[in-house]
Amino acid sequence: METAFDELEGGPATLKFSSSRSVHKASAVSGAAPVSTVAPPPFSRRAEPACNVVGFMACGLTGVLLMYANTGWVDKAFIEFVIPHALCQGGVVQLLAAIWSLVRGHMLDATFHMLWGGFWLAWGTLRVLRLQGVTWGPTSPDFATAQCLFLMEWTIVAIVMFLVARHKRPFAVRFAFGSLAVALALLALTPWTAAVGKIGAYVGMLSSSSFFYAGAAQLMFEVNSIRWWGMSA
Repeated sequence: METAFDELEGGPATLKFSSSRSVHKASAVSGAAPVSTVAPPPFSRRAEPACNVVGFMACGLTGVLLMYANTGWVDKAFIEFVIPHALCQGGVVQLLAAIWSLVRGHMLDATFHMLWGGFWLAWGTLRVLRLQGVTWGPTSPDFATAQCLFLMEWTIVAIVMFLVARHKRPFAVRFAFGSLAVALALLALTPWTAAVGKIGAYVGMLSSSSFFYAGAAQLMFEVNSIRWWGMSA
């Protein structure tokens, strides 16, 4: 529908709705150029996938780097290499993806990227403080309890994300959320059961890889219209 202002006799101008055919007819009578009624394609149609491509791939890459150390594939000192990635890639990049999603009105995507960007920023900040000797670490009393509570809190967040996404997101994304919750729950038990923590690290590797896969698959579909397995709702 388009609008035109018509002057009423003895009164002010009022708003009148008319069809596109009426607008073209009036333009033909007055000699003016016809008014185009074709709306440009909405930008949000491309913005939503782009948000998830950036956010999921950043989250997946950071998680995989951390799981290299947790699985024992590399020395624990490798975590110092993960810290800048957690702050910049997992933190800042995901927060940018969250703001992008929020502007476009995609609440689920904005919530996930904002929360997980905060998670990586918190994790990286704690590690930096630890390296500077500001905070207490694994040799401090009650560290195991604090770490368990921290990871269990994020386990609940991952479960909520999974429950919300299971009806509206592709299988690959649902699997990533679900495996993330399992990985966090198992990693929370690492101080007491090393074997369970090692299993949690491998599940975390699988979850992080799933997030990267979901982002890469969305990128492939948007650019080449090729749908990878697991990306159907």
